[in-house]
Amino acid sequence: KETYEKAKAKHPERWAGKTRDWCLPEKVWLNPVKAEEGKDVKSS
Repeated sequence: KETYEKAKAKHPERWAGKTRDWCLPEKVWLNPVKAEEGKDVKSS
């Protein structure tokens, strides 16, 4: 984050907006369960 802030301060004409949010998420799901797949499906 600091590197990007320094680069933006040095050459502000290269930056159209804010820098990205570099915060990491608390949880990451590699194979999330879809809402329909998680339900019990009864066969008739």
